Amino acid sequence: MKKVILFLLVSILFISCNNDDDSNAIPLTLISDSNLHGNGQEGITSQNMVITDNVTWNNLMASMDSVNVVSDQFTETIIDFNTYTIIAVFDEVRSSSVYDLEVNIFQNSSNIIVDVNNINFGDNGFTIIQQPFYIVKIENSNLPIVFQ
Repeated sequence: MKKVILFLLVSILFISCNNDDDSNAIPLTLISDSNLHGNGQEGITSQNMVITDNVTWNNLMASMDSVNVVSDQFTETIIDFNTYTIIAVFDEVRSSSVYDLEVNIFQNSSNIIVDVNNINFGDNGFTIIQQPFYIVKIENSNLPIVFQ
């Protein structure tokens, strides 16, 4: 009897958690999830980028490295753009350590969706000038990339 009740409870849980949309997480490789500390001198504004070529990628890394070398901490810097696309998200320059980015990437039948959330952990941070960023590579796709 206990097994039947447990089975029913688990079944109800799975049915209630059924997602009606057709979105799926996509495989990605995290290149970096960190902060710039150049007081905005890198010249990178708050933006979302889709990078599909080496020139743009190398220019971005050069800008990021213009004050402090951050690309040394990347998991990789040489990208095969015949196979992969880079997604880079930059927050605004912040004056506190309580800010971060949360980025989720998934796809549905018509788009690759990059869901960007600015996180504020409260008021008890350090006073430090930083600019959160998040960079990943994904496999090339014919689907358009949409930022939310």
